[in-house]
Amino acid sequence: HDQQQQIEKDLKLCESCKSWRDLYQILTTREVTVRANQGARMREMRQNLNKGRPKIVKVRPASQKHTRILEKHHKIQQQAKSSSGWGGSTPMTPGAKKMNQLRKETASLSALRHNTKVNLAAAASSSHKRPAFD
Repeated sequence: HDQQQQIEKDLKLCESCKSWRDLYQILTTREVTVRANQGARMREMRQNLNKGRPKIVKVRPASQKHTRILEKHHKIQQQAKSSSGWGGSTPMTPGAKKMNQLRKETASLSALRHNTKVNLAAAASSSHKRPAFD
């Protein structure tokens, strides 16, 4: 509501200007007041945040039960990371073994294809003829 009144006041002032200099003077004055009001509002919000927050009086260490739960969770995460890798130290499930085997086969086939392409390219560049395929 207050903002609407300020806008109306600004419009009246701008309409009453007789020259560009007057308009410039009014706009610069308005900019200074807006900045000052914005700074005051930010300071007020910051003070309200500080008042509304609960203060931490004392930090206690975690209970033994909580510590055990965290350690167990950490251990499970470490096992999951090591078993999901390509060479984990923990025993793999049958599905993971199969995936690992498929990865190795794919890698070897890809390397074989790459080597064949390289050999064919080398043969083609050395003899300028098309290589004969059987």
